[in-house]
Amino acid sequence: MENTIEFCDGPRQVLLLLGDSGGGKSTFNLKLENTLWQSYKRGDPIPLHINLLAIDNPHQNMIAKRLQQLGFSDTQIQELKQQRQFIAICDGYDESQLRKNLYTTNQFNQSGQWKAKLVITCRTQYLGKDYRPQFLPNVESQQQEKEADLFQEAFIAPFSQDQVKEYVELHVLQESESTLVGQPKGSADEGIESVEQNVQQDSTSTVTDQPKWSADDYMNKLSKMYGLMELVSNPFLLSLAVRALPKTTQSENDMSNIQLTSVQLYDTFTEQWLKKSMHQLQDRVLTSEERT
Repeated sequence: MENTIEFCDGPRQVLLLLGDSGGGKSTFNLKLENTLWQSYKRGDPIPLHINLLAIDNPHQNMIAKRLQQLGFSDTQIQELKQQRQFIAICDGYDESQLRKNLYTTNQFNQSGQWKAKLVITCRTQYLGKDYRPQFLPNVESQQQEKEADLFQEAFIAPFSQDQVKEYVELHVLQESESTLVGQPKGSADEGIESVEQNVQQDSTSTVTDQPKWSADDYMNKLSKMYGLMELVSNPFLLSLAVRALPKTTQSENDMSNIQLTSVQLYDTFTEQWLKKSMHQLQDRVLTSEERT
């Protein structure tokens, strides 16, 4: 996060954040926007999170289109265009199947156009060998900086073991709070200050009759099951693992003989999600019958 904040304060215009599927790119974007707003002072560049999937033709006027979604009037949008600078935090370049240079097609920082920096995330596997032209900012002839000097890229690294432990501790804390107040869990990334990349979590709680696990229980299982600690360095798979582990290992004694794959994590989580959905559906049907 520190390097990203330096980009926002520096002269570069485009930051490309690369990461694996499920690596926490979307949550990083949301956390970046939140961090920028927390330190925002009047007159600073305005951080604006843009889900590219939700924008019709983001190649043109994507800032104006996002502001329209947020309820700004045409007059307000024109005033912002003329007087303010933005940090456009764009999510879902690969999911939107985009190939064009959004900085160029939106004419950022050209005369009479939006004044903006661009932060954009993309799955590493989506890009070919020569991908930089898709992101290099174009510059007007009177500017001295070279395009390459205005471009920066970074990779969202997998979780370290310490970050996995911190994530697990927060998950256990939220499980406990959920039990006490009888409400669904919130997003697990809230409250993690030292973990810079995380994964958005589904608010669906695990359907299980097993006793609640402690953080040590989780870390013990993650460490003993062959290859699992490496697997959960991916934030999305970690979010599945903390839900699936109590169900997957409840009848096993020797954890070292178990090899849990990403497919098994998906399958176990899906099974639990379906069970919860069925319970919710039955509850709604029962409530409807009672009302009649």
